[in-house]
Amino acid sequence: MALMQLERLQYFVALAEELHFSRAAERLQLSQPALSQQVKRLERQLGVQLCERGPHGVTLTAAGQRLADGARDLVTSYEALIAEVTAVGHGEAGVLRIAHTRSDGAAVARAALASFGRQHPGVEVRAEVGWTAWNLDRLVTGDLDAAIVRTPIERPGLRVEPLAESEVVAVLPTGHRLARSRRIRSAWLLEEAVLCWPRRQAPAAHAALLTQLFGTGPFPALHDEPDADHLLAAVAEGAGIGLLDRARVPRRRGLLMRRFTAPEPHLGIGLAWRPDHPSPQLRALLATLRRA
Repeated sequence: MALMQLERLQYFVALAEELHFSRAAERLQLSQPALSQQVKRLERQLGVQLCERGPHGVTLTAAGQRLADGARDLVTSYEALIAEVTAVGHGEAGVLRIAHTRSDGAAVARAALASFGRQHPGVEVRAEVGWTAWNLDRLVTGDLDAAIVRTPIERPGLRVEPLAESEVVAVLPTGHRLARSRRIRSAWLLEEAVLCWPRRQAPAAHAALLTQLFGTGPFPALHDEPDADHLLAAVAEGAGIGLLDRARVPRRRGLLMRRFTAPEPHLGIGLAWRPDHPSPQLRALLATLRRA
Protein backbone atom coordinates (compact mmCIF):
# COMPACT_ATOMS: atom_id res chain seq x y z
CA MET A 1 0.00 0.00 0.00
CA ALA A 2 2.75 2.47 0.93
CA LEU A 3 4.59 1.82 -2.35
CA MET A 4 1.42 2.35 -4.38
CA GLN A 5 0.73 5.60 -2.55
CA LEU A 6 4.24 6.81 -3.28
CA GLU A 7 3.85 5.93 -6.95
CA ARG A 8 0.56 7.82 -7.02
CA LEU A 9 2.27 10.80 -5.43
CA GLN A 10 4.85 10.66 -8.23
CA TYR A 11 2.03 10.62 -10.77
CA PHE A 12 0.23 13.50 -9.09
CA VAL A 13 3.38 15.64 -8.90
CA ALA A 14 3.86 15.19 -12.65
CA LEU A 15 0.23 16.18 -13.23
CA ALA A 16 0.58 19.21 -10.95
CA GLU A 17 3.64 20.36 -12.89
CA GLU A 18 2.16 19.78 -16.35
CA LEU A 19 -1.47 20.73 -15.50
CA HIS A 20 -2.46 18.53 -18.42
CA PHE A 21 -3.30 14.82 -18.35
CA SER A 22 -1.95 14.05 -21.81
CA ARG A 23 1.39 15.77 -21.24
CA ALA A 24 1.77 14.26 -17.76
CA ALA A 25 0.90 10.78 -19.05
CA GLU A 26 3.46 11.11 -21.84
CA ARG A 27 6.12 12.23 -19.35
CA LEU A 28 5.34 9.25 -17.09
CA GLN A 29 5.11 6.85 -20.04
CA LEU A 30 1.56 5.91 -19.04
CA SER A 31 -1.69 5.98 -20.93
CA GLN A 32 -3.95 8.94 -20.14
CA PRO A 33 -6.75 6.72 -18.77
CA ALA A 34 -4.27 4.92 -16.49
CA LEU A 35 -3.02 8.22 -15.08
CA SER A 36 -6.57 9.49 -14.56
CA GLN A 37 -7.44 6.29 -12.73
CA GLN A 38 -4.41 6.60 -10.41
CA VAL A 39 -5.30 10.20 -9.53
CA LYS A 40 -8.89 9.20 -8.77
CA ARG A 41 -7.65 6.41 -6.48
CA LEU A 42 -5.44 8.90 -4.67
CA GLU A 43 -8.41 11.22 -4.19
CA ARG A 44 -10.46 8.35 -2.79
CA GLN A 45 -7.64 7.39 -0.41
CA LEU A 46 -7.36 10.95 0.89
CA GLY A 47 -11.08 11.70 0.80
CA VAL A 48 -10.59 15.06 -0.93
CA GLN A 49 -10.73 16.42 -4.47
CA LEU A 50 -7.25 17.28 -5.71
CA CYS A 51 -7.95 18.77 -9.12
CA GLU A 52 -10.68 19.99 -11.42
CA ARG A 53 -10.66 18.62 -14.95
CA GLY A 54 -11.55 21.04 -17.73
CA PRO A 55 -11.50 21.07 -21.54
CA HIS A 56 -8.24 23.02 -21.61
CA GLY A 57 -6.34 21.30 -18.81
CA VAL A 58 -6.29 20.78 -15.08
CA THR A 59 -6.71 23.19 -12.18
CA LEU A 60 -5.48 22.20 -8.74
CA THR A 61 -7.76 22.63 -5.75
CA ALA A 62 -6.35 24.13 -2.56
CA ALA A 63 -5.88 20.61 -1.22
CA GLY A 64 -4.24 19.55 -4.46
CA GLN A 65 -1.85 22.50 -4.38
CA ARG A 66 -0.87 21.71 -0.79
CA LEU A 67 -0.28 18.06 -1.68
CA ALA A 68 1.78 19.01 -4.72
CA ASP A 69 3.96 21.37 -2.66
CA GLY A 70 4.65 18.76 0.02
CA ALA A 71 4.88 15.73 -2.23
CA ARG A 72 7.42 17.30 -4.58
CA ASP A 73 10.20 17.26 -1.96
CA LEU A 74 9.15 13.78 -0.81
CA VAL A 75 9.26 12.38 -4.34
CA THR A 76 12.56 14.09 -5.07
CA SER A 77 14.08 12.65 -1.88
CA TYR A 78 12.74 9.20 -2.72
CA GLU A 79 14.13 9.29 -6.24
CA ALA A 80 17.50 10.51 -4.96
CA LEU A 81 17.55 7.72 -2.36
CA ILE A 82 16.78 5.06 -4.98
CA ALA A 83 19.51 6.44 -7.24
CA GLU A 84 22.01 6.46 -4.36
CA VAL A 85 21.12 2.91 -3.26
CA THR A 86 21.47 1.67 -6.83
CA ALA A 87 24.83 3.41 -7.24
CA VAL A 88 26.15 1.93 -3.98
CA GLY A 89 24.94 -1.52 -4.95
CA HIS A 90 26.72 -1.27 -8.31
CA GLY A 91 29.95 0.06 -6.81
CA GLU A 92 29.47 3.55 -8.29
CA ALA A 93 29.12 5.20 -4.86
CA GLY A 94 29.76 4.36 -1.22
CA VAL A 95 33.07 3.84 0.57
CA LEU A 96 36.17 1.78 -0.25
CA ARG A 97 38.48 1.16 2.72
CA ILE A 98 42.01 0.34 1.63
CA ALA A 99 45.50 0.34 3.14
CA HIS A 100 48.77 0.92 1.30
CA THR A 101 51.97 -0.83 2.26
CA ARG A 102 54.80 1.42 3.37
CA SER A 103 57.29 -0.62 1.37
CA ASP A 104 55.55 0.15 -1.91
CA GLY A 105 56.66 3.76 -1.98
CA ALA A 106 53.00 4.45 -2.92
CA ALA A 107 53.79 4.45 -6.68
CA VAL A 108 51.79 1.36 -7.54
CA ALA A 109 48.99 2.30 -5.15
CA ARG A 110 48.71 5.82 -6.58
CA ALA A 111 48.48 4.55 -10.15
CA ALA A 112 45.89 1.89 -9.32
CA LEU A 113 43.68 4.16 -7.21
CA ALA A 114 43.97 7.11 -9.60
CA SER A 115 42.59 4.96 -12.40
CA PHE A 116 39.80 3.72 -10.13
CA GLY A 117 38.97 7.27 -9.02
CA ARG A 118 38.63 8.49 -12.61
CA GLN A 119 36.24 5.67 -13.45
CA HIS A 120 34.29 5.76 -10.17
CA PRO A 121 34.25 9.39 -8.97
CA GLY A 122 31.28 8.72 -6.68
CA VAL A 123 33.19 6.28 -4.46
CA GLU A 124 34.87 7.73 -1.37
CA VAL A 125 38.28 6.07 -0.96
CA ARG A 126 39.39 5.96 2.68
CA ALA A 127 43.08 5.14 2.56
CA GLU A 128 45.63 4.48 5.27
CA VAL A 129 49.21 3.24 5.38
CA GLY A 130 50.76 0.31 7.22
CA TRP A 131 53.16 -2.58 6.92
CA THR A 132 52.00 -5.69 5.09
CA ALA A 133 51.37 -7.82 8.21
CA TRP A 134 49.34 -5.06 9.89
CA ASN A 135 47.32 -4.46 6.72
CA LEU A 136 46.52 -8.16 6.45
CA ASP A 137 45.41 -8.29 10.09
CA ARG A 138 43.02 -5.39 9.45
CA LEU A 139 41.73 -7.09 6.31
CA VAL A 140 41.01 -10.36 8.13
CA THR A 141 39.09 -8.58 10.90
CA GLY A 142 36.94 -6.73 8.37
CA ASP A 143 38.32 -3.25 9.06
CA LEU A 144 39.45 -2.99 5.42
CA ASP A 145 37.97 -3.94 2.06
CA ALA A 146 41.40 -4.41 0.47
CA ALA A 147 45.09 -4.02 1.26
CA ILE A 148 48.08 -3.34 -0.96
CA VAL A 149 50.78 -5.67 0.33
CA ARG A 150 54.18 -7.20 -0.30
CA THR A 151 53.84 -10.59 -1.94
CA PRO A 152 53.94 -13.48 -1.53
CA ILE A 153 51.70 -13.73 1.53
CA GLU A 154 50.68 -16.74 3.60
CA ARG A 155 47.19 -15.98 4.87
CA PRO A 156 44.52 -18.68 4.37
CA GLY A 157 41.25 -17.35 3.02
CA LEU A 158 42.73 -14.31 1.24
CA ARG A 159 43.27 -13.76 -2.45
CA VAL A 160 45.82 -11.51 -4.11
CA GLU A 161 45.53 -9.61 -7.38
CA PRO A 162 49.09 -9.00 -8.68
CA LEU A 163 49.93 -5.35 -9.32
CA ALA A 164 53.66 -5.17 -9.98
CA GLU A 165 57.05 -6.81 -9.54
CA SER A 166 60.06 -4.99 -8.12
CA GLU A 167 63.71 -5.98 -8.41
CA VAL A 168 65.65 -6.05 -5.15
CA VAL A 169 69.20 -4.66 -5.27
CA ALA A 170 72.15 -4.16 -2.95
CA VAL A 171 72.83 -0.69 -1.54
CA LEU A 172 76.47 -0.09 -0.58
CA PRO A 173 78.36 2.75 1.03
CA THR A 174 80.76 4.59 -1.26
CA GLY A 175 84.18 2.97 -1.13
CA HIS A 176 82.96 -0.50 -0.17
CA ARG A 177 85.15 -3.26 -1.58
CA LEU A 178 82.24 -4.78 -3.53
CA ALA A 179 81.54 -1.49 -5.28
CA ARG A 180 84.24 -2.32 -7.83
CA SER A 181 81.99 -5.02 -9.31
CA ARG A 182 79.19 -4.10 -11.70
CA ARG A 183 77.06 -6.92 -10.32
CA ILE A 184 77.12 -8.71 -6.97
CA ARG A 185 76.93 -12.42 -6.25
CA SER A 186 74.69 -13.18 -3.32
CA ALA A 187 77.37 -15.47 -1.83
CA TRP A 188 79.59 -12.42 -1.35
CA LEU A 189 77.12 -11.13 1.26
CA LEU A 190 77.79 -14.05 3.59
CA GLU A 191 80.76 -12.18 5.03
CA GLU A 192 78.85 -8.89 5.32
CA ALA A 193 76.30 -7.36 7.66
CA VAL A 194 73.07 -7.23 5.64
CA LEU A 195 70.36 -4.68 6.41
CA CYS A 196 66.73 -5.51 5.64
CA TRP A 197 63.22 -4.78 6.86
CA PRO A 198 62.09 -6.71 9.97
CA ARG A 199 60.68 -10.12 9.16
CA ARG A 200 57.51 -9.44 11.18
CA GLN A 201 56.49 -6.68 8.75
CA ALA A 202 56.06 -9.13 5.83
CA PRO A 203 57.12 -12.64 6.90
CA ALA A 204 56.38 -14.52 3.67
CA ALA A 205 58.00 -11.90 1.44
CA HIS A 206 61.04 -11.72 3.75
CA ALA A 207 61.46 -15.51 3.54
CA ALA A 208 60.98 -15.49 -0.25
CA LEU A 209 63.71 -12.87 -0.69
CA LEU A 210 66.23 -14.80 1.41
CA THR A 211 65.42 -18.00 -0.48
CA GLN A 212 66.00 -16.29 -3.83
CA LEU A 213 69.35 -14.98 -2.65
CA PHE A 214 70.70 -17.78 -0.45
CA GLY A 215 68.55 -20.84 -1.06
CA THR A 216 68.36 -22.97 2.09
CA GLY A 217 71.45 -21.34 3.59
CA PRO A 218 73.87 -20.46 4.92
CA PHE A 219 72.65 -16.93 5.54
CA PRO A 220 74.53 -13.71 6.34
CA ALA A 221 74.15 -11.76 9.57
CA LEU A 222 70.86 -9.89 9.19
CA HIS A 223 70.13 -6.56 10.87
CA ASP A 224 66.63 -5.04 10.95
CA GLU A 225 65.95 -1.48 9.86
CA PRO A 226 62.42 -0.16 10.41
CA ASP A 227 62.03 1.52 7.01
CA ALA A 228 63.84 2.60 3.86
CA ASP A 229 65.02 5.93 5.28
CA HIS A 230 66.67 4.27 8.28
CA LEU A 231 68.18 1.59 6.07
CA LEU A 232 69.74 4.11 3.68
CA ALA A 233 71.10 6.18 6.56
CA ALA A 234 72.64 3.07 8.15
CA VAL A 235 74.26 2.04 4.86
CA ALA A 236 75.71 5.52 4.38
CA GLU A 237 77.21 5.29 7.88
CA GLY A 238 78.89 1.99 6.98
CA ALA A 239 76.66 -0.29 9.05
CA GLY A 240 76.32 -2.84 6.26
CA ILE A 241 74.85 -3.60 2.82
CA GLY A 242 71.16 -2.88 2.39
CA LEU A 243 68.53 -4.81 0.46
CA LEU A 244 65.99 -2.52 -1.16
CA ASP A 245 63.71 -2.19 -4.17
CA ARG A 246 65.66 -0.83 -7.11
CA ALA A 247 63.11 1.93 -7.74
CA ARG A 248 63.47 3.20 -4.17
CA VAL A 249 67.24 3.71 -4.17
CA PRO A 250 67.88 7.45 -4.46
CA ARG A 251 70.80 9.18 -6.09
CA ARG A 252 72.52 10.26 -2.92
CA ARG A 253 76.08 11.08 -1.99
CA GLY A 254 77.64 8.26 -0.02
CA LEU A 255 75.47 5.51 -1.55
CA LEU A 256 75.89 3.13 -4.48
CA MET A 257 73.42 0.67 -5.99
CA ARG A 258 74.49 -2.68 -7.42
CA ARG A 259 72.28 -5.31 -9.05
CA PHE A 260 72.69 -8.98 -8.27
CA THR A 261 73.81 -11.49 -10.87
CA ALA A 262 71.04 -13.36 -12.68
CA PRO A 263 68.54 -14.52 -11.71
CA GLU A 264 67.92 -11.21 -9.98
CA PRO A 265 65.71 -11.36 -6.86
CA HIS A 266 62.22 -9.91 -7.21
CA LEU A 267 59.30 -9.31 -4.89
CA GLY A 268 55.73 -8.52 -5.80
CA ILE A 269 53.14 -5.92 -4.87
CA GLY A 270 49.54 -7.09 -4.87
CA LEU A 271 46.03 -6.21 -3.79
CA ALA A 272 44.83 -8.60 -1.08
CA TRP A 273 41.12 -9.10 -0.45
CA ARG A 274 38.63 -11.45 1.16
CA PRO A 275 36.62 -13.45 -1.39
CA ASP A 276 33.96 -14.14 1.25
CA HIS A 277 33.29 -10.42 1.73
CA PRO A 278 33.56 -8.59 -1.61
CA SER A 279 31.82 -5.22 -1.34
CA PRO A 280 30.44 -3.69 -4.57
CA GLN A 281 33.18 -1.06 -4.34
CA LEU A 282 35.86 -3.75 -4.11
CA ARG A 283 34.39 -5.58 -7.10
CA ALA A 284 34.53 -2.33 -9.04
CA LEU A 285 38.19 -1.83 -8.04
CA LEU A 286 39.09 -5.38 -9.11
CA ALA A 287 37.35 -4.86 -12.45
CA THR A 288 39.31 -1.64 -12.97
CA LEU A 289 42.62 -3.37 -12.21
CA ARG A 290 41.85 -6.27 -14.54
CA ARG A 291 41.04 -3.91 -17.41
CA ALA A 292 44.31 -2.02 -16.98
